[in-house]
Amino acid sequence: MNLSPYLANKLARWMAGQAMPTAPTSLFVGLWNGDPLAGGTEVGATITGAAARIAVAIVIPANDGIDNLVEQSAETSFGLSVSVTPVNVTYTTLHDAVTAGNILAVRELDTPKTIAQNDTVKFPLGDLSFSFEKHTP
Repeated sequence: MNLSPYLANKLARWMAGQAMPTAPTSLFVGLWNGDPLAGGTEVGATITGAAARIAVAIVIPANDGIDNLVEQSAETSFGLSVSVTPVNVTYTTLHDAVTAGNILAVRELDTPKTIAQNDTVKFPLGDLSFSFEKHTP
């Protein structure tokens, strides 16, 4: 996943001396048809029939300066699709709130997915991750 403009801006401002916002207490995965930063449509609620986003458990990196990987700690599932109409998913996002809030990271799927009724929508362990590159001498 790539940092969103929102989070990249917060990091840039932090480097210039401004305080970071309070860390989110929970993170949520969103599903999108189209680029979420360029007019895409969030489609999670169409798939679940209720929640647009699903909570994701994240492993806190253990070592300062050594472990720069943020990844999920368990499978994340939207369950079976209830939509009678196929739903196209082209992007996933990581949010700081179950509704509204901010997009923290964005990932375009390598292969777009069409979700049919009764298809299971899930992210196996390790599918949701991103890393911060560090200098390697």
